[in-house]
Amino acid sequence: MNKQLVNFSLLLLAALTFSLTACDKDDDPQTEGIFYGKSASLGSGSARAYIEIDANGAPKQIGIAVSENALETLPTHDHPLTLELPAEAVGKTPIKHITFDFQAHGHEPAGVYNVPHFDCHFYKITEAEKLLIGTNDADKLANAPDSTLIPAPYFPTGPVPQMGVHWVDPTSPEFNGQPFTNTFIYGAYDGKVIFYEPMITVDMIKAKQHHHFEIRQPQQFIPAGYYPMEYCVRWNETARQYEIALEDLTNRQ
Repeated sequence: MNKQLVNFSLLLLAALTFSLTACDKDDDPQTEGIFYGKSASLGSGSARAYIEIDANGAPKQIGIAVSENALETLPTHDHPLTLELPAEAVGKTPIKHITFDFQAHGHEPAGVYNVPHFDCHFYKITEAEKLLIGTNDADKLANAPDSTLIPAPYFPTGPVPQMGVHWVDPTSPEFNGQPFTNTFIYGAYDGKVIFYEPMITVDMIKAKQHHHFEIRQPQQFIPAGYYPMEYCVRWNETARQYEIALEDLTNRQ
Protein backbone atom coordinates (compact mmCIF):
# COMPACT_ATOMS: atom_id res chain seq x y z
CA MET A 1 0.00 0.00 0.00
CA ASN A 2 1.51 3.32 -1.05
CA LYS A 3 1.86 6.37 1.22
CA GLN A 4 -0.95 8.35 -0.48
CA LEU A 5 -3.41 5.48 -0.01
CA VAL A 6 -2.41 5.11 3.65
CA ASN A 7 -2.98 8.84 4.26
CA PHE A 8 -6.35 8.73 2.49
CA SER A 9 -7.43 5.71 4.60
CA LEU A 10 -6.46 7.47 7.81
CA LEU A 11 -8.38 10.61 6.82
CA LEU A 12 -11.45 8.53 5.93
CA LEU A 13 -11.30 6.68 9.26
CA ALA A 14 -11.01 9.98 11.15
CA ALA A 15 -13.99 11.43 9.26
CA LEU A 16 -16.14 8.38 9.99
CA THR A 17 -15.18 8.45 13.67
CA PHE A 18 -16.08 12.15 13.95
CA SER A 19 -19.36 11.55 12.13
CA LEU A 20 -20.40 8.69 14.38
CA THR A 21 -19.43 10.63 17.50
CA ALA A 22 -21.47 13.63 16.35
CA CYS A 23 -24.48 11.42 15.64
CA ASP A 24 -24.26 9.84 19.08
CA LYS A 25 -24.12 13.29 20.69
CA ASP A 26 -27.11 14.55 18.69
CA ASP A 27 -29.13 11.45 19.51
CA ASP A 28 -28.34 11.67 23.22
CA PRO A 29 -31.35 13.35 24.89
CA GLN A 30 -30.75 16.43 26.99
CA THR A 31 -31.11 15.63 30.67
CA GLU A 32 -30.26 18.91 32.38
CA GLY A 33 -32.24 22.15 32.39
CA ILE A 34 -35.82 23.42 32.57
CA PHE A 35 -38.44 21.64 30.48
CA TYR A 36 -42.02 22.76 29.78
CA GLY A 37 -45.22 20.91 28.99
CA LYS A 38 -47.94 22.06 26.60
CA SER A 39 -49.50 25.47 27.18
CA ALA A 40 -53.14 25.82 28.29
CA SER A 41 -55.07 29.04 27.71
CA LEU A 42 -55.77 31.34 30.64
CA GLY A 43 -57.24 34.77 29.91
CA SER A 44 -55.24 36.20 27.03
CA GLY A 45 -52.19 34.27 28.21
CA SER A 46 -51.32 30.73 29.21
CA ALA A 47 -50.14 28.37 31.92
CA ARG A 48 -47.92 25.32 31.61
CA ALA A 49 -46.23 22.75 33.81
CA TYR A 50 -42.46 22.55 34.05
CA ILE A 51 -39.65 20.66 35.71
CA GLU A 52 -36.04 21.57 36.42
CA ILE A 53 -33.48 18.76 36.32
CA ASP A 54 -29.90 19.03 37.58
CA ALA A 55 -26.66 17.80 36.01
CA ASN A 56 -27.05 14.42 37.74
CA GLY A 57 -30.52 13.87 36.29
CA ALA A 58 -32.29 14.53 39.60
CA PRO A 59 -35.33 16.83 39.78
CA LYS A 60 -34.82 20.18 41.54
CA GLN A 61 -38.34 21.62 41.26
CA ILE A 62 -41.64 20.93 39.57
CA GLY A 63 -44.15 23.70 39.04
CA ILE A 64 -46.52 25.89 37.08
CA ALA A 65 -45.43 28.82 34.91
CA VAL A 66 -48.03 31.50 34.17
CA SER A 67 -47.53 34.16 31.52
CA GLU A 68 -47.64 37.77 32.67
CA ASN A 69 -50.66 38.71 30.53
CA ALA A 70 -52.70 35.77 31.85
CA LEU A 71 -53.07 37.34 35.29
CA GLU A 72 -53.98 40.69 33.81
CA THR A 73 -56.92 39.19 31.88
CA LEU A 74 -58.40 36.57 34.20
CA PRO A 75 -61.99 35.50 33.50
CA THR A 76 -64.83 36.53 35.80
CA HIS A 77 -65.83 32.88 36.29
CA ASP A 78 -64.08 29.81 37.67
CA HIS A 79 -61.62 28.35 35.19
CA PRO A 80 -60.07 24.91 35.83
CA LEU A 81 -57.03 23.78 33.85
CA THR A 82 -55.32 20.41 33.55
CA LEU A 83 -51.62 20.73 32.75
CA GLU A 84 -49.63 17.99 31.07
CA LEU A 85 -46.20 17.29 32.43
CA PRO A 86 -43.29 17.60 30.01
CA ALA A 87 -41.96 14.25 28.84
CA GLU A 88 -38.76 14.86 30.82
CA ALA A 89 -40.77 14.92 34.07
CA VAL A 90 -42.33 11.47 33.68
CA GLY A 91 -41.02 9.17 36.41
CA LYS A 92 -38.76 11.82 37.94
CA THR A 93 -41.10 12.48 40.88
CA PRO A 94 -44.31 10.86 42.17
CA ILE A 95 -46.30 13.67 40.47
CA LYS A 96 -48.30 12.42 37.45
CA HIS A 97 -50.33 15.49 36.47
CA ILE A 98 -51.18 18.99 37.68
CA THR A 99 -54.38 21.00 37.82
CA PHE A 100 -54.39 24.78 38.06
CA ASP A 101 -57.86 25.96 39.05
CA PHE A 102 -58.78 29.62 39.11
CA GLN A 103 -61.42 30.33 41.75
CA ALA A 104 -62.83 33.69 40.63
CA HIS A 105 -64.74 34.28 43.87
CA GLY A 106 -62.99 31.79 46.11
CA HIS A 107 -64.84 28.97 47.83
CA GLU A 108 -65.91 27.73 51.24
CA PRO A 109 -65.48 28.18 54.11
CA ALA A 110 -66.95 31.66 53.96
CA GLY A 111 -64.76 34.32 55.47
CA VAL A 112 -61.63 32.21 54.92
CA TYR A 113 -61.08 31.20 51.30
CA ASN A 114 -63.75 33.29 49.55
CA VAL A 115 -61.26 35.57 47.75
CA PRO A 116 -59.92 35.11 44.19
CA HIS A 117 -57.19 32.48 44.27
CA PHE A 118 -55.64 29.48 42.55
CA ASP A 119 -55.90 25.87 43.72
CA CYS A 120 -52.68 24.20 42.50
CA HIS A 121 -53.08 20.42 42.72
CA PHE A 122 -49.97 18.28 42.15
CA TYR A 123 -51.46 14.80 41.77
CA LYS A 124 -49.75 11.49 42.48
CA ILE A 125 -52.48 9.71 40.50
CA THR A 126 -53.39 9.90 36.83
CA GLU A 127 -56.15 12.14 35.53
CA ALA A 128 -58.24 9.06 34.70
CA GLU A 129 -57.94 7.82 38.28
CA LYS A 130 -58.84 11.25 39.63
CA LEU A 131 -62.02 11.43 37.53
CA LEU A 132 -63.27 8.20 39.12
CA ILE A 133 -63.39 9.77 42.58
CA GLY A 134 -67.05 10.43 43.32
CA THR A 135 -69.44 11.19 46.11
CA ASN A 136 -70.90 7.67 46.29
CA ASP A 137 -67.71 5.88 47.31
CA ALA A 138 -68.09 6.76 50.99
CA ASP A 139 -65.95 3.87 52.23
CA LYS A 140 -62.94 4.95 50.19
CA LEU A 141 -63.41 8.62 51.09
CA ALA A 142 -63.64 7.70 54.77
CA ASN A 143 -60.52 5.52 54.59
CA ALA A 144 -57.98 7.94 56.03
CA PRO A 145 -54.24 7.52 55.43
CA ASP A 146 -52.07 6.19 58.22
CA SER A 147 -51.08 8.95 60.62
CA THR A 148 -47.46 8.67 59.48
CA LEU A 149 -48.40 9.79 55.96
CA ILE A 150 -49.83 13.21 56.86
CA PRO A 151 -48.09 15.58 59.27
CA ALA A 152 -49.63 16.67 62.55
CA PRO A 153 -51.70 18.73 63.26
CA TYR A 154 -53.42 18.49 59.84
CA PHE A 155 -57.07 17.43 59.97
CA PRO A 156 -59.56 16.31 57.26
CA THR A 157 -62.32 18.45 55.76
CA GLY A 158 -65.25 17.46 53.57
CA PRO A 159 -64.58 15.38 50.45
CA VAL A 160 -64.75 16.94 46.97
CA PRO A 161 -65.79 14.92 43.88
CA GLN A 162 -62.91 14.15 41.51
CA MET A 163 -60.45 15.31 44.14
CA GLY A 164 -60.80 13.51 47.45
CA VAL A 165 -60.49 14.63 51.07
CA HIS A 166 -58.57 17.82 51.80
CA TRP A 167 -56.38 17.90 54.91
CA VAL A 168 -55.68 21.40 56.25
CA ASP A 169 -53.31 22.90 58.79
CA PRO A 170 -55.17 24.54 61.71
CA THR A 171 -52.07 26.59 62.55
CA SER A 172 -52.23 28.40 59.19
CA PRO A 173 -52.69 32.19 59.50
CA GLU A 174 -56.16 32.19 57.90
CA PHE A 175 -57.48 30.07 60.80
CA ASN A 176 -55.92 32.36 63.35
CA GLY A 177 -57.37 35.79 62.67
CA GLN A 178 -55.24 36.74 59.66
CA PRO A 179 -56.32 37.15 56.04
CA PHE A 180 -55.70 34.26 53.66
CA THR A 181 -52.76 34.72 51.30
CA ASN A 182 -51.41 31.21 50.89
CA THR A 183 -51.61 27.78 52.48
CA PHE A 184 -50.56 24.18 51.84
CA ILE A 185 -53.02 21.28 51.77
CA TYR A 186 -52.61 17.50 51.59
CA GLY A 187 -55.17 15.44 49.66
CA ALA A 188 -56.15 11.85 50.32
CA TYR A 189 -58.35 9.06 48.99
CA ASP A 190 -58.76 5.41 49.96
CA GLY A 191 -55.95 5.45 52.49
CA LYS A 192 -53.42 7.16 50.21
CA VAL A 193 -52.03 10.67 49.89
CA ILE A 194 -52.92 11.60 46.31
CA PHE A 195 -52.05 15.29 45.95
CA TYR A 196 -50.17 18.29 47.31
CA GLU A 197 -51.89 21.65 47.01
CA PRO A 198 -50.39 25.09 47.41
CA MET A 199 -53.39 27.43 47.46
CA ILE A 200 -52.46 31.03 46.70
CA THR A 201 -54.36 34.29 46.23
CA VAL A 202 -54.22 36.20 42.97
CA ASP A 203 -53.01 39.26 44.87
CA MET A 204 -50.00 37.41 46.29
CA ILE A 205 -48.98 36.11 42.87
CA LYS A 206 -49.46 39.47 41.13
CA ALA A 207 -47.29 41.25 43.72
CA LYS A 208 -44.26 39.95 41.75
CA GLN A 209 -42.30 39.06 44.86
CA HIS A 210 -40.35 35.94 45.77
CA HIS A 211 -41.62 33.79 48.65
CA HIS A 212 -40.48 30.42 50.01
CA PHE A 213 -42.57 28.43 52.46
CA GLU A 214 -41.59 25.29 54.37
CA ILE A 215 -43.87 22.28 54.00
CA ARG A 216 -44.72 20.30 57.12
CA GLN A 217 -43.32 16.83 56.52
CA PRO A 218 -44.93 13.46 57.26
CA GLN A 219 -43.00 10.63 58.89
CA GLN A 220 -43.35 8.32 55.89
CA PHE A 221 -43.45 8.68 52.08
CA ILE A 222 -45.23 6.22 49.79
CA PRO A 223 -44.01 5.53 47.18
CA ALA A 224 -40.37 6.42 47.68
CA GLY A 225 -39.15 9.24 45.49
CA TYR A 226 -38.40 12.95 45.29
CA TYR A 227 -40.68 15.01 47.54
CA PRO A 228 -40.75 18.78 48.18
CA MET A 229 -39.44 20.36 51.33
CA GLU A 230 -40.71 23.81 50.30
CA TYR A 231 -43.08 25.51 47.91
CA CYS A 232 -42.54 28.90 46.38
CA VAL A 233 -44.31 31.78 44.65
CA ARG A 234 -42.08 33.99 42.52
CA TRP A 235 -41.84 36.38 39.62
CA ASN A 236 -39.33 35.35 36.95
CA GLU A 237 -38.25 38.67 35.45
CA THR A 238 -36.16 37.09 32.70
CA ALA A 239 -38.96 34.84 31.41
CA ARG A 240 -41.67 37.38 32.29
CA GLN A 241 -43.72 34.73 34.02
CA TYR A 242 -45.11 33.87 37.44
CA GLU A 243 -44.01 30.55 38.94
CA ILE A 244 -45.60 28.39 41.61
CA ALA A 245 -43.45 25.39 42.40
CA LEU A 246 -42.73 22.49 44.70
CA GLU A 247 -39.00 22.77 45.29
CA ASP A 248 -36.02 21.56 47.29
CA LEU A 249 -36.99 18.10 46.09
CA THR A 250 -35.39 15.45 48.29
CA ASN A 251 -35.15 11.71 47.71
CA ARG A 252 -37.21 10.12 50.49
CA GLN A 253 -37.11 6.37 50.98
